[in-house]
Amino acid sequence: MSITVERLFFALWPDQKVRESLSEAYAKIPQLSGQGRLVNPANFHITLHFLGNIPVQQVACFLDYARQVQSQPFQLEITQSGYFKKPQISWLAPVEIPRALIKLQGLLGRKIRNCGFQPEVRTFRPHVTMARKITQNFKMQQIETINWHVDSFALVESVSRSGSVEYQVKSSFPLIEKPATGI
Repeated sequence: MSITVERLFFALWPDQKVRESLSEAYAKIPQLSGQGRLVNPANFHITLHFLGNIPVQQVACFLDYARQVQSQPFQLEITQSGYFKKPQISWLAPVEIPRALIKLQGLLGRKIRNCGFQPEVRTFRPHVTMARKITQNFKMQQIETINWHVDSFALVESVSRSGSVEYQVKSSFPLIEKPATGI
């Protein structure tokens, strides 16, 4: 009997306006024109934790612990483009990572350890992958700022289609503004 698995990750999932802004900003980088394979804008995201292939019966554990994450909404400013040589991807990312994003990523990682997940030990480098199979080296450069109001995160499934991959949000988790405490 084979075990059914889903390929999953937790991510920041942008709205349509942010997706369009990311596409427009990337199109303005002449050095990357015609290079690599562009990511479908419907798949744009920032990975918080890549889970990998998870048995279907274990998914509920991740959902339960993700619901326990309490973090505040925040502003994310995407301000630079760059390139990772080994995976051959170009990306857009913030120069300054908001403290709230680091807190969210860390808290989520601690919660989902209860499901047997071991978070990566390398430094968290939030970015939106824009294109794959980029073979020409490319230096980081500033782009026009893209403002992204982050008020939730999502559990996303990677579904293979003929010749492509589609990311589907399985569940979304709101970030809640903490009420002001009066004296």
